[in-house]
Amino acid sequence: MKIISESLKINKTLRNLRYSSNRNGVASTIIDALKHNNTLESLNLQSNGLDENHAKLLGEALKINTGLVSLNLHANVLRSEGIKALCEGLCENRALANLRISYNHFDQEGAMHLASMLQVNSYLENLDISWNQLGTIGAGFISQSLKVNQTLVKLNLSACRLGDDGVFLILKSLAENMTLTEVQLQGSGIEDKDHLMAVLADQKVFMFD
Repeated sequence: MKIISESLKINKTLRNLRYSSNRNGVASTIIDALKHNNTLESLNLQSNGLDENHAKLLGEALKINTGLVSLNLHANVLRSEGIKALCEGLCENRALANLRISYNHFDQEGAMHLASMLQVNSYLENLDISWNQLGTIGAGFISQSLKVNQTLVKLNLSACRLGDDGVFLILKSLAENMTLTEVQLQGSGIEDKDHLMAVLADQKVFMFD
């Protein structure tokens, strides 16, 4: 594992790395290498059982990394505490444009940390937080951040248990957002779709159930 870390620290040619569906500890060494490697542009660490401790390492790495553009952390177990640590790093990061943290077992608390980050981060363009338990309260946090953030282009909120009220909050906030072009809301548990459609802005593209 040390060999992998040391190799990545000095490598100047590798642009894309996928290391998924492994739970042997190598992911930690890859994360550590991000503090030194600014050549890697895309990193896929999905389904590695990464938890809040890994998220803390990632957060610290993202504070100083200037090369990583895309990060896929789908299907790990970061939970809300891990999202907090990740967001602390993203508040200082000046490079990451694409982040996938779907299916990471976080709730409205995680949404609160994401919302705070989105109000100060001006580099993230695509964010996938689908299949987490945000609920109506979490949707409220995200909606407030969308009124401030003017960088995000695509947002995936599918299967986040938003319900009618949560979806309405998201859509209502778009009246003050000039950059989002796509919001995915499949599996939100929408019951009154006609009413929600009435608040859609013409320039937005939405995906419902």
